[in-house]
Amino acid sequence: MNMENQTNNENHKLYELAVLLNVPEAEAEVMAYLIKMGAREMQKNPAHQITLAYIIKKHQSAYFLACRFFADPEIIKRISDDLLLHPKIIRFLIVSPPPVTLVERAPRIPRSGEVKPAISPHPVTLTNEALEEKLEEILK
Repeated sequence: MNMENQTNNENHKLYELAVLLNVPEAEAEVMAYLIKMGAREMQKNPAHQITLAYIIKKHQSAYFLACRFFADPEIIKRISDDLLLHPKIIRFLIVSPPPVTLVERAPRIPRSGEVKPAISPHPVTLTNEALEEKLEEILK
């Protein structure tokens, strides 16, 4: 199923999880925990090391993991509480992304006094003789 759909069967909603880990091995633990809690159709980027902008829990760098998954909204609070107590997680955030809607844009209307640049639909092609004449005219 396409991850862009905002809901899944059985009242599951799409969630995004961003985690800062203190060791790269914790990535497998977090993913296994989500599966155990009933998360489905996961889409993730591999954890990669980043330098933190400021020290968090005595760490200057961390492994950043981001993933999207479907889950029952009732278990998100429990997932959040359990991740908060996990010793290898420095910080995390779970969000439900807003629905994606495609909006057709209307053509831009120029403001009064604004000059729209004139663009010719077909570029003018000059021959070598015409270019030579233009150059001589400019150099005079």
